[in-house]
Amino acid sequence: MNRYEQLPDQQQKFTLLSGVSRNDEGHESVPVRLSFRGYFCPAETPEAVDLHSAVFPRSLFSIEQWDEQIFFGYEDAELCLRALRRGYQILFCPELRVEDTRAGKSVLATKAGTLTNSQIYANAARLYVGIKRYKYLFPNPVKLTAFLGVYFVHMTIFLLRKGKLDTWSDIIHHSHFLQIIQFPVPQKLDQSIS
Repeated sequence: MNRYEQLPDQQQKFTLLSGVSRNDEGHESVPVRLSFRGYFCPAETPEAVDLHSAVFPRSLFSIEQWDEQIFFGYEDAELCLRALRRGYQILFCPELRVEDTRAGKSVLATKAGTLTNSQIYANAARLYVGIKRYKYLFPNPVKLTAFLGVYFVHMTIFLLRKGKLDTWSDIIHHSHFLQIIQFPVPQKLDQSIS
C-alpha cells in the first residue's frame, strides 16, 4: 500500500486498488486486462481488478453502480471499464492479499450437462460486456462487428466440442443480447454509462 499512500490525495480518489487472491488449491488471481475476445489476461497495466482483493474509492460509487444485467462473471471487469472511461486508474498492490476459501463451491459450480452453470453465465457475461465495451464504453463499430463474429464462431465450436450446442439459447438469454444490441441505447444501460 506504500505506492498508494505516495500518490497525491487527488489521485488517490481516482485509484482502484487490487491485490492477490489465493484459493485453497494455491491458484493466485491478480488484476488483469481483457483481451479483444473478452478473456482475462495478465497485464502490466490492469483493466480489471481481482474482486476478492480490491478496494474501490467511495467516489466511484457516487457516479457508478454494479450493472445488474450481469448475474455472474465479469461484473467487476465491466465496472472497471466504466471507471477507466471516467479517468480512474487501477493500481496493483501485491501486499494486499486475501484467501478465497470458497472458490468453486457455489451453486453455480453444479453441472448443466458437460458445462457448469458458472461457465454458461460467464460466457453470457463475456458476450454482454464485449458488446457494451465496443458499442457504448469505447465505441468502435469495426471491433464490435469483429468481436461478435469471433465470439459466435468460437462459442459454436466450443459448444460443439462439448456436445452442448443446445446451451446457446441459455447463453443468449443470460447475456441480455437482444436488449444490449438494440438501437438506440437502452434507457437502463444509458444510465449506467453516462
